[in-house]
Amino acid sequence: MNLSDIPSRIAKLFAVNGSKNSIPVDSSSSTLSAGKATYDSGYPPLTMTAISAGGIPPAGQDMNGILYDITRKQQWRDAGGGFPFDSVFATAIGGYPLGAIIPSSDFTGFWQNTVNNNSVNPESAATATGWLPQDFYGSSLVSIGAANVTLSSLQAARNEIILSGTLTANRYLYLPAWVKSWRIVNNCTGAFRVVVSLASGSDAVNSFPGTTIDTRGNGSGIYLSQPVLFESPGFQNLSSGLVMQFGNIDILPGATVTVNYKKPFQNSAITGVASKGASITDTEYACGIDVGKSSATIKNTSSPSPVSQGIRWFVIGY
Repeated sequence: MNLSDIPSRIAKLFAVNGSKNSIPVDSSSSTLSAGKATYDSGYPPLTMTAISAGGIPPAGQDMNGILYDITRKQQWRDAGGGFPFDSVFATAIGGYPLGAIIPSSDFTGFWQNTVNNNSVNPESAATATGWLPQDFYGSSLVSIGAANVTLSSLQAARNEIILSGTLTANRYLYLPAWVKSWRIVNNCTGAFRVVVSLASGSDAVNSFPGTTIDTRGNGSGIYLSQPVLFESPGFQNLSSGLVMQFGNIDILPGATVTVNYKKPFQNSAITGVASKGASITDTEYACGIDVGKSSATIKNTSSPSPVSQGIRWFVIGY
């Protein structure tokens, strides 16, 4: 089949302005005796019996009603419309098939089904079995402060989560066990943090008021998309591929010390700096740094003193 074979769209419903019946789903004694069409039995035997033998001819209104129903759904599909989850429909068909894609209840995104015979509502809980989010628009506004919060599946389906509220203690924000990325915008106030985690799982990341972090779920834990380690030595990975290494060290004046990076560069170091640390006591201190792929050499060139002096160092590479 070629693109040129595309059929024409249904611009007008069959019998939209004509006389038509509303077609029942199931037949009954009254529909059978009246010769009315239903979805479970179609036209009953009475409409296929000769009139001379007591039969009833098929009703044109039934045919119009059937074709109206069909073209109404086809027109909706032609217009790009979809049908959100319906529990009655799911039960009637034995559950949605593997690969089904349906719009969310608020029509801001889509759910994709990953199992056969799925009768679970994707928005009933964040851990709903078999459904994964696809292409959701907008941000989820979440208030957190006095208690931990477990996101609903509809909240977690969006890529950006904006937090607000006054933190009265460290709080947990629980995400579903999906393979998905989130941007957490922490607009909270208070001298505490939000721990972003799964309801079951030990891996978590911290979100502090006034910061934005990019996180990644792998189905069993939550991680920073740009990993960081706030230690000495520590590092920060950037999405561009650059890596920042940093730390502090105490060095006697005139001494040279090699510090090993927490995470060696895959390719090479670009540049580095060393500067005065908190414990510098000599006002005429000086220091230098020579950077390498896995370590940096730092020399304290201050005037001789029996006291070690603190030096901060920073190296960037890729």
